Amino acid sequence: VLVVDDDLRPRRGVERVLARRFGGDYRILGGESGFDALVLLNELIQTGQPLALVLADQWMPGLTGIELLALTPDLHPLARRILLRDYGDDSCRKPILQAMALGHIEHFLAKTATFPEQSLYPAVSEFLSAWSKSSRAGFEAVRVVGDQWAPRSHELREKLGRNGVPFGFYTPDSEHGR
Repeated sequence: VLVVDDDLRPRRGVERVLARRFGGDYRILGGESGFDALVLLNELIQTGQPLALVLADQWMPGLTGIELLALTPDLHPLARRILLRDYGDDSCRKPILQAMALGHIEHFLAKTATFPEQSLYPAVSEFLSAWSKSSRAGFEAVRVVGDQWAPRSHELREKLGRNGVPFGFYTPDSEHGR
């Protein structure tokens, strides 16, 4: 689980409450910017570690939360995406609606660690459960063979993952892909 926010205090608060509830099953990582998060996302790919969820603050310098979350599926197709916003910040209403319509984000929350039981825990639980079901190894109802970075391969993996269809992905030059 990756939490990205350039404001250290709220980020640490979200990390703390997530670790308290989900730390036994998930590693909670923190990033200071969208660009920092992209580095972490690539490192996870290089080390073969899955990513279940990204929570990103909207107003970060350089790369907004929506921009980061829109790039996430290219690197981690099954990762769920939640946008964080300051409580009462109406300036991100239009970008949130547009991002949800385009499928760049799946949910948005006000970033507060005061009462995580009311909004943060239920949303994160739901998304982690969905990710767990879609990323579970074992039975494959569908096998997708294609180039890893091909748009069509990405589209198929994303649709199958979002719909809970167990699938395997193989490159054409791999043993299973051949």
